[in-house]
Amino acid sequence: MVVNMTKFSQLRVYSAGAVASPLRDAIDVFDKKFGANCSLKVGKPNDLMAEIATSKRGDVISCGAEYILDEAEDQGLVLKGSRRSLGLRRAVIIVPLGNPAKITSLQDLCRKVLESELPLMDA
Repeated sequence: MVVNMTKFSQLRVYSAGAVASPLRDAIDVFDKKFGANCSLKVGKPNDLMAEIATSKRGDVISCGAEYILDEAEDQGLVLKGSRRSLGLRRAVIIVPLGNPAKITSLQDLCRKVLESELPLMDA
């Protein structure tokens, strides 16, 4: 990768809160390796998009939800074709301690027997 930091005085990086921690580490490495000066703004994706739209400034944005970046592309805030996946998030099934209903898949959640085995949780 070739990076010409003379073109930039500062890189503005925006990140949703859930994905900010590893991005902070990556910024530290990038700053040290290329002598960059990166600023990181962490917040809710919609607030970040509004700030980018208003300021017309920003270099990198990272969110956990693809649909937010779809909307950003539609608004002209993200250059089409410039998106790259940095990681994946996995969905999990949460079960009571000991997994009394022996749930191992989504299909297991459809069993009629579960209606009597699992207590309803208060929201």
